[in-house]
Amino acid sequence: MKQLAAIALSFLLFSCSKDAKMESDGKYGEPFIADSARSVGEAIKAMSLVTEMPVVVKGTVAEVCKSEGCWLMLKNEGGEDLYIDIAGKKFHLTPDIEGKTVAVKGVLTKEPISIEEVKQMAREAGKTEAEVNAITSIKDDIAMEATGLIVLK
Repeated sequence: MKQLAAIALSFLLFSCSKDAKMESDGKYGEPFIADSARSVGEAIKAMSLVTEMPVVVKGTVAEVCKSEGCWLMLKNEGGEDLYIDIAGKKFHLTPDIEGKTVAVKGVLTKEPISIEEVKQMAREAGKTEAEVNAITSIKDDIAMEATGLIVLK
Protein backbone atom coordinates (compact mmCIF):
# COMPACT_ATOMS: atom_id res chain seq x y z
CA MET A 1 0.00 0.00 0.00
CA LYS A 2 2.86 2.41 0.83
CA GLN A 3 4.42 1.68 -2.55
CA LEU A 4 1.18 2.52 -4.34
CA ALA A 5 0.94 5.83 -2.44
CA ALA A 6 4.57 6.64 -3.27
CA ILE A 7 4.01 5.90 -6.96
CA ALA A 8 0.86 8.05 -7.02
CA LEU A 9 2.67 10.91 -5.26
CA SER A 10 5.61 10.68 -7.70
CA PHE A 11 3.23 10.76 -10.65
CA LEU A 12 1.42 13.78 -9.23
CA LEU A 13 4.65 15.69 -8.57
CA PHE A 14 5.99 14.88 -12.05
CA SER A 15 2.81 16.01 -13.79
CA CYS A 16 2.66 19.27 -11.79
CA SER A 17 6.26 20.21 -12.42
CA LYS A 18 5.87 19.82 -16.18
CA ASP A 19 3.44 22.78 -16.31
CA ALA A 20 5.89 25.07 -14.56
CA LYS A 21 8.65 24.55 -17.11
CA MET A 22 9.04 25.88 -20.59
CA GLU A 23 8.08 23.41 -23.27
CA SER A 24 10.97 22.45 -25.53
CA ASP A 25 9.42 24.40 -28.41
CA GLY A 26 9.28 27.71 -26.44
CA LYS A 27 5.49 27.77 -26.14
CA TYR A 28 3.54 28.38 -22.97
CA GLY A 29 -0.19 28.20 -22.27
CA GLU A 30 -2.89 28.45 -24.91
CA PRO A 31 -1.66 27.92 -28.51
CA PHE A 32 -1.94 30.81 -30.98
CA ILE A 33 -0.42 32.21 -34.17
CA ALA A 34 1.90 35.18 -33.70
CA ASP A 35 1.82 36.48 -37.30
CA SER A 36 -0.49 39.43 -36.58
CA ALA A 37 1.20 40.54 -33.35
CA ARG A 38 1.24 44.29 -32.62
CA SER A 39 4.09 46.15 -30.97
CA VAL A 40 3.52 47.20 -27.36
CA GLY A 41 3.20 50.85 -28.40
CA GLU A 42 0.63 50.06 -31.11
CA ALA A 43 -1.46 47.98 -28.73
CA ILE A 44 -1.46 50.69 -26.07
CA LYS A 45 -2.47 53.35 -28.64
CA ALA A 46 -5.36 51.12 -29.75
CA MET A 47 -6.67 51.22 -26.16
CA SER A 48 -7.49 54.94 -26.42
CA LEU A 49 -11.12 54.25 -27.34
CA VAL A 50 -11.81 51.02 -25.44
CA THR A 51 -11.32 49.62 -21.93
CA GLU A 52 -10.70 46.00 -22.95
CA MET A 53 -9.25 44.39 -26.06
CA PRO A 54 -8.10 40.87 -27.01
CA VAL A 55 -4.71 41.15 -28.68
CA VAL A 56 -1.42 39.48 -29.57
CA VAL A 57 1.54 41.67 -28.60
CA LYS A 58 5.18 41.25 -29.61
CA GLY A 59 8.12 42.67 -27.68
CA THR A 60 11.27 42.16 -25.68
CA VAL A 61 10.99 40.91 -22.10
CA ALA A 62 12.34 43.65 -19.83
CA GLU A 63 11.68 41.81 -16.57
CA VAL A 64 10.12 38.60 -15.29
CA CYS A 65 8.97 37.44 -11.85
CA LYS A 66 12.00 35.65 -10.39
CA SER A 67 10.14 33.70 -7.73
CA GLU A 68 7.24 32.11 -9.61
CA GLY A 69 7.44 33.32 -13.22
CA CYS A 70 3.87 34.58 -12.89
CA TRP A 71 4.29 38.01 -14.54
CA LEU A 72 6.52 39.85 -16.99
CA MET A 73 7.14 43.32 -18.35
CA LEU A 74 7.44 43.96 -22.10
CA LYS A 75 9.56 46.91 -23.23
CA ASN A 76 7.68 49.82 -24.74
CA GLU A 77 10.06 52.01 -26.71
CA GLY A 78 9.26 55.62 -25.87
CA GLY A 79 6.70 54.79 -23.15
CA GLU A 80 5.99 52.82 -20.01
CA ASP A 81 6.66 49.10 -20.18
CA LEU A 82 3.60 46.84 -20.33
CA TYR A 83 2.83 44.74 -17.25
CA ILE A 84 1.56 41.26 -18.13
CA ASP A 85 0.07 38.85 -15.60
CA ILE A 86 -0.30 35.15 -16.39
CA ALA A 87 -4.06 34.42 -16.42
CA GLY A 88 -4.95 32.08 -13.59
CA LYS A 89 -1.25 31.22 -13.12
CA LYS A 90 -1.84 28.52 -15.77
CA PHE A 91 1.81 28.57 -16.79
CA HIS A 92 5.05 29.88 -15.34
CA LEU A 93 8.01 31.50 -17.02
CA THR A 94 11.68 30.85 -16.35
CA PRO A 95 14.00 33.76 -15.44
CA ASP A 96 16.13 33.16 -18.55
CA ILE A 97 13.32 34.60 -20.69
CA GLU A 98 14.53 38.15 -19.91
CA GLY A 99 15.90 39.87 -23.00
CA LYS A 100 14.14 37.50 -25.39
CA THR A 101 11.59 38.53 -28.00
CA VAL A 102 8.17 37.03 -27.34
CA ALA A 103 4.62 37.12 -28.63
CA VAL A 104 1.92 37.16 -25.98
CA LYS A 105 -1.78 36.45 -26.45
CA GLY A 106 -4.28 37.83 -23.99
CA VAL A 107 -6.57 40.69 -23.07
CA LEU A 108 -5.47 44.29 -22.52
CA THR A 109 -7.46 46.25 -19.97
CA LYS A 110 -7.50 49.92 -19.08
CA GLU A 111 -8.47 51.16 -15.64
CA PRO A 112 -8.22 54.72 -14.38
CA ILE A 113 -5.96 55.48 -11.43
CA SER A 114 -7.15 58.30 -9.18
CA ILE A 115 -5.20 61.53 -8.84
CA GLU A 116 -4.30 60.64 -5.26
CA GLU A 117 -2.94 57.23 -6.33
CA VAL A 118 -0.94 58.84 -9.17
CA LYS A 119 0.49 61.35 -6.66
CA GLN A 120 1.36 58.57 -4.22
CA MET A 121 3.16 56.62 -6.98
CA ALA A 122 5.07 59.80 -7.88
CA ARG A 123 6.12 60.26 -4.24
CA GLU A 124 7.26 56.63 -4.09
CA ALA A 125 9.24 57.18 -7.31
CA GLY A 126 11.11 60.02 -5.59
CA LYS A 127 9.47 62.97 -7.37
CA THR A 128 9.73 66.40 -5.76
CA GLU A 129 6.73 67.87 -3.97
CA ALA A 130 6.39 70.43 -6.79
CA GLU A 131 6.22 67.60 -9.34
CA VAL A 132 3.66 65.77 -7.21
CA ASN A 133 1.52 68.93 -6.84
CA ALA A 134 1.60 69.42 -10.62
CA ILE A 135 -0.36 66.17 -11.08
CA THR A 136 -3.95 67.19 -11.79
CA SER A 137 -5.47 64.33 -13.76
CA ILE A 138 -6.12 60.64 -13.47
CA LYS A 139 -3.88 58.19 -15.28
CA ASP A 140 -4.96 55.17 -17.27
CA ASP A 141 -3.33 51.94 -16.14
CA ILE A 142 -3.04 49.54 -19.07
CA ALA A 143 -2.10 45.95 -18.31
CA MET A 144 -2.52 42.55 -19.93
CA GLU A 145 -3.67 39.17 -18.75
CA ALA A 146 -1.87 36.54 -20.82
CA THR A 147 -3.30 33.22 -21.91
CA GLY A 148 -0.38 32.15 -24.09
CA LEU A 149 3.23 33.06 -24.87
CA ILE A 150 5.68 32.08 -27.61
CA VAL A 151 9.41 32.73 -27.42
CA LEU A 152 10.37 34.03 -30.87
CA LYS A 153 14.11 34.59 -30.38
